Amino acid sequence: MRYFLTVSSLPANPNSPALLSQLQAAGLPVTDLQTSGAYPGQVIVVSSIDLTAAQLTQMGSIVSAFDLRPRVPRPLYAIYNDLVALTTTQQANIWADISSGTIPKYLLDAGHNTAALVVLDWAVRSSGATGASLTAAKFRAVAMYVQDNPTYLVAPTFDATINVSGDMPEG
Repeated sequence: MRYFLTVSSLPANPNSPALLSQLQAAGLPVTDLQTSGAYPGQVIVVSSIDLTAAQLTQMGSIVSAFDLRPRVPRPLYAIYNDLVALTTTQQANIWADISSGTIPKYLLDAGHNTAALVVLDWAVRSSGATGASLTAAKFRAVAMYVQDNPTYLVAPTFDATINVSGDMPEG
């Protein structure tokens, strides 16, 4: 089935993959998202089955609230400032998740900040830093990981109260 939804502002290169992911994460049976010059100002949502009235309402709410502008990485200082403004419980939850595993999750990153994350890993685990210096090193590493993995801290499963995005709308 195809559903045509009018959006308030449809950029030339909409961020369709992120919207598709959000619709699927909401449990909607959406298989594709398209735009067409034949339907200006509309997003075409393709689903594998007919949607119920409740699903149509849910889909409409998600699409109307979504910013379709292309996204660019947020500056590291902005991500870091958001992280240090979180509660100590939220910070502890983040660190417990990102440092989990035989190899900490942040060392599995393959983005632009990989080399810096390896250096910060040394600062966190081997430098002897303590207190505020250790905390600062940890959350600088988290900021770099978030910049490389922009949705990691957007309502994560380990603490849905956290909302720190690694990217932002372009322009």
